[in-house]
Amino acid sequence: MSRWNHTRGAEVVPGLHRLEDVRGVNAYLWMPRPGQSASGETILFDCGWPWSRRDLARSLTGLGCRPGDLRAIAVTHGDFDHVGPLAALVTEGHAEIIAHELEAPRLASDRWRTLPG
Repeated sequence: MSRWNHTRGAEVVPGLHRLEDVRGVNAYLWMPRPGQSASGETILFDCGWPWSRRDLARSLTGLGCRPGDLRAIAVTHGDFDHVGPLAALVTEGHAEIIAHELEAPRLASDRWRTLPG
């Protein structure tokens, strides 16, 4: 059962928040509660459109996490609606990027993938 977090996201399961301010993309923050995870690392799953950086920062801050606090950013795939502010987030903090090895060339490129059709 989801529990609405009054700050910036719906808590899907304990510690996992859907970031409501990042519109049009399913972005999530894993922020384990004390004692919930051995590592206790905060992980962002996808970060939205190139223009959603402010909305993303607002959601993270509302949950008590500054963008520079992220330890890892997991990218489901390298399309621009999932990795828009990725470079800025990495520059701002020390987040490790987690992605499939086939996505690495796209994430390292300065050009977006051409979408079919």
